[in-house]
Amino acid sequence: MLRSCPACGRIHDSRIKCRRKQYAPRESRASKYRSTGDWQRTRNEVRDLDLNMCVVCRSLGDVTTDGLGVHHIVPLEEDFDLRNDLGNCITLCSMHHEEAERGDISRSALRDLIERYRTRE
Repeated sequence: MLRSCPACGRIHDSRIKCRRKQYAPRESRASKYRSTGDWQRTRNEVRDLDLNMCVVCRSLGDVTTDGLGVHHIVPLEEDFDLRNDLGNCITLCSMHHEEAERGDISRSALRDLIERYRTRE
């Protein structure tokens, strides 16, 4: 059956895929990992070690417990083997998480904060 292609406007057989059609990008390995039970356990352990507070806010004398996320200091795309390394993960509020993602907070500064503020079991 022939039909009009929404991607290019030409008439194609409906069984043929148009080369101009924009397909959704495939989910990355890192994105898939974030929905696993393995990541959920690691994330919860990191948050417990950081007392469910943003470590950067804590270093500044504030207590932030809302909008928390766990940040990979070395991104998963860069080194997937560090995905469950507790020394590579830190609890941050949304503002500091964004700053860390942009590189406004250096990796070495984040590691120093882990050493200084993380509770030991």
